[in-house]
Amino acid sequence: MSLAQLTLHDAADKLHKREFTAVELTESVYERIAEIEPRVRAYLTLAHDSALQDAERADERLKKNASGGALLGIPVAIKDNFLTKGLRTTCASKILGDFIPPYDATVISKIRSAGAVIIGKTNLDEFAMGSSAENSAFFPTCNPWNVERIPGGSSGGSAAAVAARAEGGSREAAIVAPAAPNRRRRLIERSSARRGKGVPFPARTGMSPSVCNYLKRQVEIMSSGR
Repeated sequence: MSLAQLTLHDAADKLHKREFTAVELTESVYERIAEIEPRVRAYLTLAHDSALQDAERADERLKKNASGGALLGIPVAIKDNFLTKGLRTTCASKILGDFIPPYDATVISKIRSAGAVIIGKTNLDEFAMGSSAENSAFFPTCNPWNVERIPGGSSGGSAAAVAARAEGGSREAAIVAPAAPNRRRRLIERSSARRGKGVPFPARTGMSPSVCNYLKRQVEIMSSGR
């Protein structure tokens, strides 16, 4: 079985036991992306070089502390309406087509601190205004179960990436609709712990849920953002 097929919990456990490295896990995810992305088109931006650097740093941390957190060394995909310092953030709009944020959104800072490896930014309806992922200014995302169908939205890119096993875990804002057609689970938490800067629409800054294959993975991702 490909490393990209492991659950977050199993991958974290094996990373801590040093059965493979974070770099190897990250490369496996990129291999899966290369396989399915031409059909699904879940990603607006990939961050291969910086992701490998993050993975190398995670491996160093794992060598020093085998009991690191649940996201240490785990590849994650980020919905492209969360600001990511140094990594293009478009909100699926050509208005922001070349925008490189000077800082991280609050939730991204917490994910980075947890040692997660950001592999890329996923597609969505432009400025998260839609429910099908067809309204991106760049291209629509397809449902990996049936590419003739929509993945839902606005977080269709994130849900499609999870369903296609082309990520490690994914965090995004509007997930109830896309989780169902992609046969994934979603967990929403509204909490002051997740309020902060770095999302274009202020009304959304207190809501940063996740979509995953298994509930246990979602609890671990949510816990990393506290």
